[in-house]
Amino acid sequence: MLSEIPKITIAEMKGYVLGAGLELSLNCDIRVATEDSTIGFPEVTLGLVPGWTGSQRLSKLVGMSRALHYILSGERFTGMEAFDMGLVSKLYSKGKVSEETVKFAEGLAKRVAPVSAALAKRLINKGSEVSTDNGLEMEAMAMGILFGTEDLKEGISAFLGKRQPEFKGK
Repeated sequence: MLSEIPKITIAEMKGYVLGAGLELSLNCDIRVATEDSTIGFPEVTLGLVPGWTGSQRLSKLVGMSRALHYILSGERFTGMEAFDMGLVSKLYSKGKVSEETVKFAEGLAKRVAPVSAALAKRLINKGSEVSTDNGLEMEAMAMGILFGTEDLKEGISAFLGKRQPEFKGK
């Protein structure tokens, strides 16, 4: 499952993003789209259900009411609507979406410590499945792990030296 990969995953949503393509996108950490993307789950109109995590992930990302509406109606929505409901975090123009997505990914790779990203991803994904107290305990343990990393030392040193960090993932 993409959510278990310790690296940041980004879905670039353009054109038609329907059914399994939408389910794949929902499993990525970050979703970007073009305003005119056509997004939806047509499964119920075919006698199916979104059976590859779609019914579970959509409700967690946009709420039960919207998930029920779009899954039960098979109604499609645009990238702009997906942005408005928080399903995608960035909108790019149709002609530059691939270029802008790569630029965005490169920026993340340069400024985000890999171990921190992996732990943050795990905390968000697993923390949503447990009580707040257990989530906070998981968070404290993650902080304890990070205090022993070379990346933390590099991040603080770079901040104090007013330079870009060079993270090694250690």
